[in-house]
Amino acid sequence: MLPPPAPFVTLCCVLRPAVAGTGCERRRTDGLPAGRPEPRVAVGWLARERRWLASADRRVSIGAMSRAMNDADARTGADALRCLASEFASARQLAERAVDQMPAADLGWLPDERSNSVAMLMKHVGGNLRSRFTDFLTTDGEKPDRDRDSEFRNDVVDKEAVLAAWRAGWECLEASLAGLTPADLGREVTIRGEPHTVLQALLRAVNHSSYHSGQIVELARMRTTDWTTLSRPRTTPP
Repeated sequence: MLPPPAPFVTLCCVLRPAVAGTGCERRRTDGLPAGRPEPRVAVGWLARERRWLASADRRVSIGAMSRAMNDADARTGADALRCLASEFASARQLAERAVDQMPAADLGWLPDERSNSVAMLMKHVGGNLRSRFTDFLTTDGEKPDRDRDSEFRNDVVDKEAVLAAWRAGWECLEASLAGLTPADLGREVTIRGEPHTVLQALLRAVNHSSYHSGQIVELARMRTTDWTTLSRPRTTPP
C-alpha cells in the first residue's frame, strides 16, 4: 500500500480588489460583485503532488514487474531442472536398455585396440558422475580420490560389478538434482578448478553422459544378433 500523499493546499481563496483607479474602491472592473472571493488553483502544489503520485505509480508498476519477472525466472529455472533431469534419465535408460540386449560375456569386447568396451564406458560414466555430483555445490567436481585411468582398464567384465559402478554415479547425480532449486542455477561450482555456473555444469554432464550412452548403444548393437531398435525404426533400407 502506498503512503498517503503529503498534505497540500488545493485551492486558495484570495480577494482581488481589481480597482479602477488608484484607491481601493469597492467597484470591480471584471463584472464580479465587489469583495467576492475568487478560487484560484494552487498550481505549484498540485503539480508537485501529481508528479509524486505518478512516481509512486511507477514504483508500484516497477515492483509488480520485478515480482513478475522473478516469478517467471523461477518457473523457467524449474522447467530447466525438469528438462535436464529428463535428459539425464533418457541417456541412462538408452544405455541400460542396450546393455540388456547384449550378451553379458561381451561387455569387455573391443572393436579394436584403440576403442573402449561397454564395461569401460559404464565404469567411466559412473566414476565421472560420482566425482562431479558428490557434494556438488561445495567441492570441486574432480575429487582427489578419483582414479580416472582405472575406469579405462578393461579388467572388470562381471555384469553386476559393472552395473554397480554405473549405478553409483547415477545415484549421486539424482540425489544432487533432487536437492537443487531454480535459485541454485546461477551459483558457481568448479570442475578441475575451472569455474562453472550450476547450469553450465549440468549441461556439461548431460552432454558427456549422452555422448557415452550413444557409444554404448552402438557397441551393444554390434554384439547383438536380434537387435530391437531403441528409437523410431527407419522404414526404408539404407
